[in-house]
Amino acid sequence: MTNWEVIKSRCPRLYRKGIVFECGRGWSDIILDLSLQIEDILRKNHEESEMYAVQVKEKYGTLRFYMSSETDEIIDLISDTEALSSQTCESCGAPARMRGFRWVETKCDKCWESKK
Repeated sequence: MTNWEVIKSRCPRLYRKGIVFECGRGWSDIILDLSLQIEDILRKNHEESEMYAVQVKEKYGTLRFYMSSETDEIIDLISDTEALSSQTCESCGAPARMRGFRWVETKCDKCWESKK
């Protein structure tokens, strides 16, 4: 199983519409943490709701996580995770920083250098 398949299998309510993750595997741990927290909220409070993940992608060097609808609690979790992505290498998950001018990426030193 790939990282994305594991995340989807552990969070069936959140990913019930089946999406494609449009970002690097380096963010899979922070996406899994976020997904498990949202899945727990959906399980406890919103079993019959129409809340589910619509899109998970990289944009302007950081994670973007879109839901069909959300609560304030879920918005806060997503915001925190998106901020964390700006310090996490999208390729390998190591501590990183945003780099580039026209095309911004969040990469650690090693992944940034190997890209050149």
